[in-house]
Amino acid sequence: MGAEIKPKLGLVGATSFVVGTIIGSGIFITANFMLRSVGSWGLSLIIWGLSGLAALCGALCWAELATVFPKQGGTYIFIKEGLGDFPAFLYISTRVFLLNPCANAVQALASAEYLMAPLSPCPPSQAIQSTAICLLVLMTFLHCYSTTLTSKLNTAITAIKLLTLLAITITSLISAANSPPSLPPAFQGTSSSLSSYVSAIYGGYWSYAGWQGIPAAIEDIKDPRRTMPKAIICGLVIVTLTYLLVNMA
Repeated sequence: MGAEIKPKLGLVGATSFVVGTIIGSGIFITANFMLRSVGSWGLSLIIWGLSGLAALCGALCWAELATVFPKQGGTYIFIKEGLGDFPAFLYISTRVFLLNPCANAVQALASAEYLMAPLSPCPPSQAIQSTAICLLVLMTFLHCYSTTLTSKLNTAITAIKLLTLLAITITSLISAANSPPSLPPAFQGTSSSLSSYVSAIYGGYWSYAGWQGIPAAIEDIKDPRRTMPKAIICGLVIVTLTYLLVNMA
């Protein structure tokens, strides 16, 4: 019989978990990409808002499933209970050998590029790739070495990401107050290419990705039937407002 997991997360802790799970490298990578794709800042903000709404709907559906199947495992458990062992095995195999490695590689490359930016405006690709590999090896070692240490590190990284986004917003507001910018009309230059909208929507989805992993912490949350929906709503509202403010900045 496995050891019972004692719930530790209240509303504040669960909300912090939601925010930390969703906010990653996506907002730093896709903000300019989305604006270039759709061609106008007004439509870009609309897509950011709609992406947040879609993520909220998906996360609430996952939360409902998590309360029906309150076990660690998230999506794997849902597929296993609903479709059987073999589809669940296919999902977890794809997740372990394809989806997670690709996502981690993109995040490592983005982190390496930002880390090397102060050293060189155009660092060679080999240097970026080598730094990304070192980051992946370091994080893998830390996860294997100590769960407590990794948890504290993840909390610190989440705080740094939020403070960075907050600093960008505040700096832009101060600059705008001192010298008001002359913005073009909200929808001027809007692209008419369907592929541009597909690329922009995918970028928005990528920036909000992570909500699928929230139910994996169901056994760590106190009174999950009440706490999880509240934490998801509060967390995604915070993330969506943060993304909108950063893009407006």
